[in-house]
Amino acid sequence: MCVPGSCGKQTCSPSAPYFPWPQPGHQAFVRSGTGESIVTDTVTKLVWQGCVVGTSGPGCSGDPTLFTWKDAINYCDNLQWAGFSDWYLPDIYALVSMGNFGAGDFCDAAFAPIDPSTGSRLACGQESWSSTLADDNAAFPKAFSLQNLNGRWVQPGLSVASEDLSQTFSVRCVRRSLPSGSHYGIRMVGVATTPGQPVVVDKASRTMWKGCPAGGDPCPTGSFTAKVGDDLTEAQAKSYCDSLVWAGHDDWRVPNVYEAFGVIDLTRSTFHNPDGLFVFEILTGGAHPYYVDLSLGTLMGLNQTMTRKGICIRDAAPTEIP
Repeated sequence: MCVPGSCGKQTCSPSAPYFPWPQPGHQAFVRSGTGESIVTDTVTKLVWQGCVVGTSGPGCSGDPTLFTWKDAINYCDNLQWAGFSDWYLPDIYALVSMGNFGAGDFCDAAFAPIDPSTGSRLACGQESWSSTLADDNAAFPKAFSLQNLNGRWVQPGLSVASEDLSQTFSVRCVRRSLPSGSHYGIRMVGVATTPGQPVVVDKASRTMWKGCPAGGDPCPTGSFTAKVGDDLTEAQAKSYCDSLVWAGHDDWRVPNVYEAFGVIDLTRSTFHNPDGLFVFEILTGGAHPYYVDLSLGTLMGLNQTMTRKGICIRDAAPTEIP
């Protein structure tokens, strides 16, 4: 995705994930090595440093080293680790893919092994830099970081925040070869083959979204607003999507948390992707419900009775992708 020396540029901070999204709780992380350990994600094919920078050993002992954004990029660009030299600072979508939403603290054991000297796991609450630049005032450039909110707010979740580049946060570098077919041009494409039943095809994740939320039928013309659609519980959203027949398809479902987060275009100041979906909150399915707030760039947990906008998704066939 990024090559050494180029991270932090907008070409290395795409407005969409560049790898297949895992399913929540997929537990496909494989840890290997002891000294310069790595963690391989068998779904996304991303390879991570086994410990955050500054910690080491089988239990990632020690205190994380904190970096400014520029120093974080330079560190990963120049890193020699586990016999590889093509490490880079991950973008925000890669960081989110590390989260195990089937785990209580969002952190897979592969990233937080038990420290044999203490018998406890590494805490997963560090705030980490991404390479993704925020679309803010050029005079005060910022970049996004990811913070685990478990135990900090009433509802657990992951927060994406834009931070001043002089702030200092932890770093975990990543590597992966640039996959073929990653340059998809315009990402979100609206399609209206069935009158009154538009859909939006996401060329990056190869998914198809219903053109408006539940309760917004028939889809209004023009830009959607936060008032379009009904607020639903998780059970109501699942029931709606499971029974939906729209644009000639009946295999709709509730998006998982990764798919919903992937809709956010963090390179824009308004976060939501203007080429397609305009709802501001998306309720997700999974082991327990979350919602993605497109106006704040956050992933937050919900209880079973809380409500948010329900919007449906399906896997798009190759012939359905423009």
